[in-house]
Amino acid sequence: MATGLKVGKPTGTSLAKGLKAAVKTVTPYTAAKPRTVSKAAGTALKAAPKPAASYSSGGGGGGGGGGYSYSAPKSYSGVSTGSRSGGVAPSGASGGVKPPAAWAPTGLASNYLQVAADMFARDPRLLLQDLTTQKYGDEGQNQIYGQLAPTIQNANALFMAAQGQDGIQGTDAEWINWLGGFIDQQLTPGQFFNSTDALRNVLGAVEGSPLRAYLTQGDALEQTGNTLKLINPILDSGYHPLMAEAISKQVEENARNYAVAASKGAQDPFVAYLKAQNPNLTRLMGV
Repeated sequence: MATGLKVGKPTGTSLAKGLKAAVKTVTPYTAAKPRTVSKAAGTALKAAPKPAASYSSGGGGGGGGGGYSYSAPKSYSGVSTGSRSGGVAPSGASGGVKPPAAWAPTGLASNYLQVAADMFARDPRLLLQDLTTQKYGDEGQNQIYGQLAPTIQNANALFMAAQGQDGIQGTDAEWINWLGGFIDQQLTPGQFFNSTDALRNVLGAVEGSPLRAYLTQGDALEQTGNTLKLINPILDSGYHPLMAEAISKQVEENARNYAVAASKGAQDPFVAYLKAQNPNLTRLMGV
């Protein structure tokens, strides 16, 4: 069940899911219980002429659990996406207002208003609720939802790890369709999120990508926190608990050592330090 850092303030991005966040503390890993993503605020932007999207982490409450909240760009590829607040009824709905002409998605996203992208990013389990109810009915939905909710609530981090190398994969519609595909993956026996590829993306985030911008933004604590916010959900989603715990503890130790070193002198980005300190892991990942 499986699927980067800025120096200064990079501008522009085409990743509608570019993460806005800076965790000031390192989130410990607990193998026995999936975690939500820690509270945070910041930006990850790819240099491009398109307006930026952003994520910020929110606290628990309501439907349960904190997580990234998503803000999409006001336009993408020069096309205005219109208002992002309030409920806008689909074209043809009784008494409703037609949505902006630019919102004409394909796939699963065509079933939802554009504002759903923000809602599903604040709580990805909303889409899980809808899809499992449609598939299993009210009675069957409860058990399936309970089993998958801990994994689905990490979908924003997994989306960034899986798609963040390529900024063009982050429009509102692409986010909704990706999330729907991820949920369907969890519902289908024999299918799983490719956690190995996601971890490989984090360790090998390419220069100029939203993923690299996210991983390298801010000071030492910001960088280590952001890195752990991606790595721990990846480990939760597809690694054996013992291996996941071992890797997470090693990364957390590296994060502490890196922060101490950074307090004494300038350092390369944490992701570069992490690779240098873990040659066996990076060799295994092929980065």
